[in-house]
Amino acid sequence: MFLFRRPSVAEIADWLVAQRRLPFSYADVGDLGRLVPRGYDCDRHRVRLGTGPETFAAACDALAAWEHFPARMARVVPADVELAAGNDVAVLFHAGFAWSLNACRIVESIDERDERRARFGFTYGTLAGHIEHGEERFLIEHDLIEDSVWYELFCFSRPQHPLAHLGRPIVRHQQARFRRLSGEALRRAVAERLAGTKVEAPR
Repeated sequence: MFLFRRPSVAEIADWLVAQRRLPFSYADVGDLGRLVPRGYDCDRHRVRLGTGPETFAAACDALAAWEHFPARMARVVPADVELAAGNDVAVLFHAGFAWSLNACRIVESIDERDERRARFGFTYGTLAGHIEHGEERFLIEHDLIEDSVWYELFCFSRPQHPLAHLGRPIVRHQQARFRRLSGEALRRAVAERLAGTKVEAPR
């Protein structure tokens, strides 16, 4: 939903309690791992984080702590929710004069490794209290052959809230901005962890 003032953490938590009783807001739950359903916008953003198992481990730790969410644009409530299927989270976005409060549920967690690559991350999907329908995946991947570590955001979405329909160009711009800032936030968090300078910010 859209708001013209920033809600408190307590208000967000109370709102999320009601959202937990609701199902996903779209029919294509889990399809992100296989295909993109018709009628959705599809977006991908990929950022190279560095090389080596230390970088991969630091990136996984940062992702698990939700440090891929750029603080100047978005925050997650609760801030320490575990990346486990079925867990719900509220995402508060700030875009200029308005706030957007959105409810998501984790569809799957990813923790895989074979002789070619290691992958860690999660996918979440929208609930009724979200301005969009769809899924988004946040993934850290270590290519063990090339020894390169990557962060990837991949999603499909379409408008749910009437204002998201009317202001679609603005929403699409903010989605692209979030992907760019998320890549920057995770790259910075990884660098801080590798340098031993990471300090947990107050929530």
